[in-house]
Amino acid sequence: MSTKSIFDAFNRCREWLLPSLEDVTEDELLNALLTGHAQLWEGEGAAVVTECTANPPSFHLYLAGGRLSKVMELLPGGLAWAKVMGCERVTVNGRKGWARVLRKFGFEGDDMLVKAI
Repeated sequence: MSTKSIFDAFNRCREWLLPSLEDVTEDELLNALLTGHAQLWEGEGAAVVTECTANPPSFHLYLAGGRLSKVMELLPGGLAWAKVMGCERVTVNGRKGWARVLRKFGFEGDDMLVKAI
């Protein structure tokens, strides 16, 4: 993806993601996207930012914003991509409300939600 297309995608999703920024600044997020350390998944009405981590190989969702139903629509494509990339599990940490939602989809845990893929 070109630098311009990353900026364009981020700008389309910015209003959904900014309220979720707690442990990272907007500049740090953009840098992670531009260097390929993070992936931006955009949909109609929502966006998710992920990263692949090692030990064990994991697909970590660390930012999400927009309409919840639209966020959830992004997960199947992301999980399929993660599996191809060699990830063995998906992890999510965030607000307590995520635990209520994601447990319905097979996630387990408290502070860190985990699901095998």
